[in-house]
Amino acid sequence: MQSINYDGIQTNNLKNIDVSISKNKITVLCGPNGSGKTSLAYHTIEKISNYEYSKIVGDNLSNGDFEIKNYSNIIPTISLKQLNHNNNPKSTIATYTGIDKYFKELFSLYFNLDFSIFSFNKASSSCQKCHGLGYELQPDINLIVDMNKSIEEHPFKNWNAYASNHYYPLLELFCHDNNIKTDIPIDKLSKKEQTLIFYSVSDKSYSVKFKQKRSYKIKKFSYIGVIKEIENFVISTASSNNIKAKSYVKQTVCSLCQGNRFSKKINRYKINNLSIGEMYNLDLVDLYDFFKKIKLDNKFKKIINNILSGIKVFNDSQLEYLNLNRSIPTLSGGELQRLRLSTILQSKISNILYILDEPSSSIYYKEIDALWNQIESLKDKNNTILLIEHNKNFIDKSNIKICLGPKAGKYGGEIVSCDSLNFNEKFNRVKIKSKNIVKFDNLFFNNIKNLTVKYPINTLIGISGPSGSGKSSFAKALHQNISNSLYISQKPLSSNINSIVATYIDILNQIKNEYAKNNNISKEYISFTNTEGACTICEGKGHIYTSIPFGDKIKNICPQCNGNRYNQKALEYLLNNLNILEVLKLSVSELIEKDIFTSRKIKEKLKFMEQLGLGYLNLFQETFSLSGGEAQRLKLVKNLSFSKNDKTYLIDEPFCGVDTSNIIKTFELFDEIIKKGSTIFIIEHNLFALSNCDYNIHIGPGKGKKGGKIFYDKI
Repeated sequence: MQSINYDGIQTNNLKNIDVSISKNKITVLCGPNGSGKTSLAYHTIEKISNYEYSKIVGDNLSNGDFEIKNYSNIIPTISLKQLNHNNNPKSTIATYTGIDKYFKELFSLYFNLDFSIFSFNKASSSCQKCHGLGYELQPDINLIVDMNKSIEEHPFKNWNAYASNHYYPLLELFCHDNNIKTDIPIDKLSKKEQTLIFYSVSDKSYSVKFKQKRSYKIKKFSYIGVIKEIENFVISTASSNNIKAKSYVKQTVCSLCQGNRFSKKINRYKINNLSIGEMYNLDLVDLYDFFKKIKLDNKFKKIINNILSGIKVFNDSQLEYLNLNRSIPTLSGGELQRLRLSTILQSKISNILYILDEPSSSIYYKEIDALWNQIESLKDKNNTILLIEHNKNFIDKSNIKICLGPKAGKYGGEIVSCDSLNFNEKFNRVKIKSKNIVKFDNLFFNNIKNLTVKYPINTLIGISGPSGSGKSSFAKALHQNISNSLYISQKPLSSNINSIVATYIDILNQIKNEYAKNNNISKEYISFTNTEGACTICEGKGHIYTSIPFGDKIKNICPQCNGNRYNQKALEYLLNNLNILEVLKLSVSELIEKDIFTSRKIKEKLKFMEQLGLGYLNLFQETFSLSGGEAQRLKLVKNLSFSKNDKTYLIDEPFCGVDTSNIIKTFELFDEIIKKGSTIFIIEHNLFALSNCDYNIHIGPGKGKKGGKIFYDKI
């Protein structure tokens, strides 16, 4: 059987390795985090396929940025990654998978109307209130007000986050005018007084003296209630993306369309008492039953069969709890990967190389076998499968194993014997027993309804349950009710074209400050985002982007700075005899060893990276090039802190794409943070991780509307 051959691969940390992938087989790629799996699968194999395809269609004139001596027998490649980069709230399962065309066809034929009117993306067909989003944004008083604090104690979280501090002096003047006490907790004020503070817009203006930066200013302001202000931002932006509103609003189902996204006019067209939007809002399992029982003329038979076959594949992918109106940005990485897999299984195309990134992660253990059967059925359609995996069951079931190692970074990048990798690492974490119990009643969020929970603080708590049972909703409900809490989602790293590890974890400014102080210069002189320090050709981007006719922009490494972003003048300034580029390109472990920096913040972040097994990374690495496991751990580096005591962290799947040895390192870091007074929740499917938690909360028993209950804990 013919193989796909790659000879002399030297991309990133890969050390001149030769790899052959047998066609129509399942090959697993395994090894420690940072050993080179992403460099091989995505930065080499996928990029080579895309490069060869683009040459055929004439879309790309670049040389490719993989490093390899030779390759042969290349076939088209499609990758299914864990990360969900889709941020369009109007992208739904129906529109994303294309199954909406059958519904439009059905309604168009049934009522002899134009096909296009049955789309909520058409302005005249969408709900007039939510404009096709299916939800409204409303201020959430629990996210805005600490009802136990007085006005003098600054109870409003949104005002406390603003740089300007004129708000409280203004409020005190307003309260004086309205005889409202400022020295008692908000919840002790009358409902009328609370309403005045929250929602009033004053007729008069107040002269307010307030401090801005290092000087005092006097300026006139009208008083706008703390919640009224958030309402105004929501209305003016029609989005929760506004930085002044996004942390303080909640989504509620649109009161006009009840979440189905369509206008009243379109909702009047019903088949068997359901409009198209109401069909989209049914859980997939219920929608399948609806179309199984529907009785229509034979002319609709083909459309109905297409709808049924599409829904069946979704349900076989363990997605039966979702509905077609579900927004793609709200899906987890695992859900999106399974959705894409189900769409591919309906395709008639074969002889494709599919790269699947950790398909077993984000999957409930009882659903693993069904997922493996789908991967095999994809292979049986004359396709070739390359899995990146840490799950021993998937590794054992694969036809061929390629193991990289022996360690991470510069100590990895070699083909090693799979017997040398430890898939069953032992760990006996000393569990924490806490008698300090807290209780919350009436928790609400999505399918979490009127739930009561109690748990021990200053411990590590696992949240488990089937996919779609309400684990993330439960965590978000807790986040809304715990004042000093931080929710860390599964979403990809928020970054831009200039984002490197140092900027993402927010220490590049401190590094520039140390260079500026040591060289008695302004920090702009050693900044690649400023004209004083940036390469003049690429303007600090490291790449040149060239537009070509009828195609996308072409990305090539800048010929002047060779991708290094800085100009020569910037590299003349030294700290401990190293310029800023040399420092940023040292591994984190080397930076710690050389003890270059004095900043406490830099030292803490570097220590976190080392403790989380990221010591092999350098601070200059572009964030988009990180693997899923690296990205998840870098989120922890950005958000965790030793110095912030009495904090509650709610972390969604911290161990997605993380090997056992790095899970152990993460637990050791968690224990240090817990000892400082914090409580940590982890939403997880990884049984090894859950078994080492101090306490477990299981959400279920089923998915969607059949979930949302706590039916197992250990108090």
